[in-house]
Amino acid sequence: IVLQEGDIADEKVFNSYRDGLRAGYQSKGYYFADIGIVSRSVGQSDLVDVEIIATQHEPTVISKVTIQGVTPAEAENFRALIALKKGDRLTNDAMHASVEAIQKYFRYNQYPTSKVDETSINLSEDKLHAEVIFLLKMGDRFQFEFEGNAVFDEVDLRELLTEEILSQPDSGRRIGDLIEKKYKASGFHFCKVMPENLRLTREKVYVVRFKIEEGEKVRIDAIGITGGDPLGHSKIEKLLFEDAPGILRRRIYWDEGIAEMVSRFHRK
Repeated sequence: IVLQEGDIADEKVFNSYRDGLRAGYQSKGYYFADIGIVSRSVGQSDLVDVEIIATQHEPTVISKVTIQGVTPAEAENFRALIALKKGDRLTNDAMHASVEAIQKYFRYNQYPTSKVDETSINLSEDKLHAEVIFLLKMGDRFQFEFEGNAVFDEVDLRELLTEEILSQPDSGRRIGDLIEKKYKASGFHFCKVMPENLRLTREKVYVVRFKIEEGEKVRIDAIGITGGDPLGHSKIEKLLFEDAPGILRRRIYWDEGIAEMVSRFHRK
């Protein structure tokens, strides 16, 4: 909210401005900031002068960082990752960076269902010291293996393991569907992917193994055309393939691209 000359002097607007400015100071670590707004009439007119008085006081300092929902040893590891340290000024930027650091650890270490469940701040009575609490929800660790893949290397297939997909309860099936779609888009129309779930109890790790039957690449040997006599079948076939999407242009069969190939032909 911005106060400008000519605006209506309304108490509701003043309060909203005060709250927004206070929130801005708090985001920078000044939780004890005082914001005052004083309005004074200008002579006999209906105008008022508005004065904003902001006193930031001392910044709020972190007195303790607590990690909950994990073992003490794990808490120490997470505490080393985050940007918030004892004695630092508490800011929203540092809070967000700390949450992102933990989430990044979960992503890169294959904890797809783990997350920062809640963050809270306990301020001291004078608001100059704060305990920051991160409540973590730890899920199982997953290890993904691919068996039978020759067309795509493992790096290409791991790109399908996005955070959004991994957080789904049926992520194994969804990933299998994505792998099949990737193969079909390259002409391997009969590819089959079978996810197999294994539990390694001792290591507390789920192994998800994708058994891939790639099948043969399907090529288009010939197409049948009815009608179109004025152009001739060879001309129609040339027009169909010269602007076809993706691998269809190389006469490799792609089921999902057929409709687009025909649509492009119609536009010509």
